[in-house]
Amino acid sequence: MGEELWKRKYEPVSDWKPATPTSGEGRSVVGGAYEEVQKAKETVAKILEPLSEEARTKLKEVVRVVDDLAGRSSREARSMLANALEAIAGRIKPS
Repeated sequence: MGEELWKRKYEPVSDWKPATPTSGEGRSVVGGAYEEVQKAKETVAKILEPLSEEARTKLKEVVRVVDDLAGRSSREARSMLANALEAIAGRIKPS
């Protein structure tokens, strides 16, 4: 058994065959799971939509405040603000 596994790992598979059609029962299980995933996706979208709109509004407010601060503040205050924004950006940046 182990020897066959090593062969399959390092040699091309020569006995490959396409899968046979599944019974209606297998399709209904997959179809049911797919429908559940679609419903969950729609639910999450409904939950996140108002949050994303609220987030956009808050971000616009923050941008206005930061822009105002950057224009009026001393060099030291702007440097501190830039460092704070870099730290926030580092935490939310996708990896």
